[in-house]
Amino acid sequence: YQGHVVMWQGANRISANAIYIDRDAQSLHAAGNVVSELVDNNSNAGAQPGSAAQPVFTIVYAPELSYRDDLRTADYTGGVKLVRDKMTVTSKTLKAFLTPKTANSNDSSLDHAFADGEVVIHQIVSPIRTRTGTAQHAEYYTKLNKVVLNGGNPQMQDSYKGLTKGQQLTYFSDDDRLIVDGEKNQLAFTRMRKK
Repeated sequence: YQGHVVMWQGANRISANAIYIDRDAQSLHAAGNVVSELVDNNSNAGAQPGSAAQPVFTIVYAPELSYRDDLRTADYTGGVKLVRDKMTVTSKTLKAFLTPKTANSNDSSLDHAFADGEVVIHQIVSPIRTRTGTAQHAEYYTKLNKVVLNGGNPQMQDSYKGLTKGQQLTYFSDDDRLIVDGEKNQLAFTRMRKK
């Protein structure tokens, strides 16, 4: 399909300049101004009784996308931007892993993602607090709301808490917890912000 192509599968949507589908190989290739919109089907899990939780959308922008349904993976290349809730990830490439199919569910929400190449993760924690992580490789796990930064010189700049550097940084957004792994001959570094 060519032209401004838009495809839907349930609540999920892909748009691109061109989309090529190979039903035998269970694959899809999209090229040119690719935008994927995935709805998190588990976003209502933490809702309070009597309240309606808003769905969580994951939107990915990239020049190219290759998707394999048998592996439930989407490979985005050419400079990627992922937006989810109050978090934005930019990188050269991104591999998104969708939730595995089960006998009872064909859920296509994001399970986890690996970003590579000049990764920047920016989170808005509150109206007066932001957090920015940088590395050559990052992993994001939706169920744990966990970010792992490694490769290059990983660092996390928190507008409230300060700057942290280490060989690997693991951050859990839900409980505001940061685990820092240093190198064998080099200590991890943290510069706390004065209140």
